[in-house]
Amino acid sequence: MELGKIRQEIDAIDQQLVSLLEHRMQCVERVIRYKQAHQISVLDKGREEEILERVASQVKDQRYKASIVASFHDLLEVSRDYQKSLLLSDEEAVDE
Repeated sequence: MELGKIRQEIDAIDQQLVSLLEHRMQCVERVIRYKQAHQISVLDKGREEEILERVASQVKDQRYKASIVASFHDLLEVSRDYQKSLLLSDEEAVDE
């Protein structure tokens, strides 16, 4: 297979990932609103461990397991940071 065709396939996958990640972040926004309304901490370590275990169990080709789990670990960290930034922006709006 030619490198150009492989890259086109990767680009198509990336496009799908961007759409899915945007949808996931929209859900993250809803989660933080719920947590905020119910005074729940941003970090739910048990939930994060559950997600990482589920992801690890879903990987079919074990050669990719560590990389995929690491990617999800990073995704969870980014999501947590985004939740914290939303909380901070809400606090700043209240202070104004």
